[in-house]
Amino acid sequence: MSRVVAHSSHQIRVNQAGELGAVLIYAAQTPIVVLATGLGWATAIMGKEAAMACTEAVETEIGTHYNEQVEEVIKIIQGWEQEGYEAGTEILEFLQTLRRIRDEELQHLDHAVEHDAKNAPLHDLLIAFVRTSCRGAIFVSQRV
Repeated sequence: MSRVVAHSSHQIRVNQAGELGAVLIYAAQTPIVVLATGLGWATAIMGKEAAMACTEAVETEIGTHYNEQVEEVIKIIQGWEQEGYEAGTEILEFLQTLRRIRDEELQHLDHAVEHDAKNAPLHDLLIAFVRTSCRGAIFVSQRV
């Protein structure tokens, strides 16, 4: 019986590894994932400052995106209040969560700037490219 258990255990590990490999291959074939991975590798190869500049740009866009979401939820709540309704705990907790996540992302931005992001070669060009790429990824993900 122990031979069967050992064999089964081995086969399950092999199967799991195969499935994980397939999932990673499929994920890597998604254009946004491929592009994001390429951007990460490219800026890492350029050096620490470029990697930090990439983080600066990404977190700037993500922070902006979260701010837009926070503003939209606030407008919804204000509209409800003008109509005489009270915002429920779920929407208030959702708003709090959006703000918390936004603030965490902005801490990453601060970290990148504190660690020489501004010293990256071609900083302004790199920032513009990465921010535009992020906006494109957000645009596509909102429509897919």
